[in-house]
Amino acid sequence: MSDVKLTNEVISPKDKRDSLVDKVEILSEVKELLLPPELGMVTLQQVADFYNVPKNMITKLLKSHQDEFVSDGYTQMNGNDLVSFFSTEAKRKRRGSYTVTSINGEEYTYSNYKNGLFPKEAILRVGMLLRDSEVAKEVRAQLLNTEEEKAAQSVATKLPALSDTFDKSEFESKQDKSHSLEGNFYSSITKSYVNGLVLCGLSLSLLLIKLPSVSSK
Repeated sequence: MSDVKLTNEVISPKDKRDSLVDKVEILSEVKELLLPPELGMVTLQQVADFYNVPKNMITKLLKSHQDEFVSDGYTQMNGNDLVSFFSTEAKRKRRGSYTVTSINGEEYTYSNYKNGLFPKEAILRVGMLLRDSEVAKEVRAQLLNTEEEKAAQSVATKLPALSDTFDKSEFESKQDKSHSLEGNFYSSITKSYVNGLVLCGLSLSLLLIKLPSVSSK
């Protein structure tokens, strides 16, 4: 993939990241990611845990590429609004936080205050931008492999059409040569016929010229 530039293991430019951000299935192929089905998003801490890096590394990425993450669906919600997505029986309020049990059986903890929430697209973008994370490197490798396979399939799909085009061109070329040879053949016959007529005409003329002298004798 010559149009993808790896700068210090980071996928750039932004347009390339935008074109890859919908390939969220890559995440589960690299590592298990349990999003609560009720919400479909995870917290900043959960993103950090997924990539095995400190929270501050995710925070720095969020600040430097905020517009990109917002376009992916990144948002913030306070704990009270957030836990409303879960059933009442699943909530347990503690000092400064809520703990809920999702229908997938997993427990999730949210702050009473603002919680940064990342959908899968934003989580994947973190993987395209994050340095010094083996999980992020694997995510990028899988993304690039997917693009290479897509390019190879595109070429394979076009090959039969190209082959048909070449076969047609070759057939037309042979037809042109055949017509050319046929034309040359008939032209040759025509010329020979005309030359024969000319010779016959000359011979007849000479014969008629000689006839008077023969008669006088």
